[in-house]
This record gives sequence, structure tokens and C-alpha cells, in this order.
Amino acid sequence: MTFKVNSTSTITRECHEFAFDVMQRSSPSRNGKILYAGVYNCRHIAGQSSWSQHAFGNAIDLFGHEADLDEIAHNVVLQRNESTYANRGDRQPVHYVIWKEGKGGIWSPTKGWHEYVGYHPPTHVHVDFDPLRTGRPPCA
Repeated sequence: MTFKVNSTSTITRECHEFAFDVMQRSSPSRNGKILYAGVYNCRHIAGQSSWSQHAFGNAIDLFGHEADLDEIAHNVVLQRNESTYANRGDRQPVHYVIWKEGKGGIWSPTKGWHEYVGYHPPTHVHVDFDPLRTGRPPCA
């Protein structure tokens, strides 16, 4: 089973490879736990003036049932840290994984899982990719 990826033509190579190659082959996807995903959204980070990585096509939101989000989030980290069947030995350039507020709500390669104090609805797992994009996105 695979999931639908909602996007436009604005998507970085890193995000595209992750969405269409890696996550389509991952265990949560094959088991139907990822229902759909979204990439492009021309907007700022909630409550900030900085542009979201979604505005550059460099982030993906993975939607699933709330009970499956923990497994989905940990699988994303697995694709960053280990060689797997899904990533075919090519570890993914994941910069952040955000999936809930509070303790253990955000993951980064330098800190692992730690507290997230920003707003994040408990409906999806958010993933940003390296290199992070800066400046003004094409949609602005």
C-alpha cells in the first residue's frame, strides 16, 4: 500500500526522494498507517515571521491515525539514522521531526528527541530536510 502525496511542482530533491521513494517503501506505509502526505504550502511558521520549509517544498507532513503517529515519527528517524530496506542504504537528510507538543515532541540529529514548545496539532508528523532553505521562497 502507498499513500497519496499532495503537492505542486514545488518540491526539493531531498523531500521528493523521501516522499516518493523512501516512505512509499517504509513499514508504516506498507501497513497502511500513513494515510496521505502534504508538501507545498506557501506560509510562515505558525506564530512566527520566518518562512516555513513548506514554502520552499522542503518539508512534508505525514498524516495518519493518532495511534500510529508515534510509529510513523520513529520510522522517519530510522530512515535518517540507519541503512534500511526503504532507504536502500541511502540515509535520508532529515533535519527535524515534529509530531507533538511537549517533552519528546521534536527530534534533531544533534539533540535526539527533546521538548518542543511550538504549536503542532496532533494530527500529523512534520519533517524538514537538510539543507534548510532560507531567504524568500519563490511563492512570496
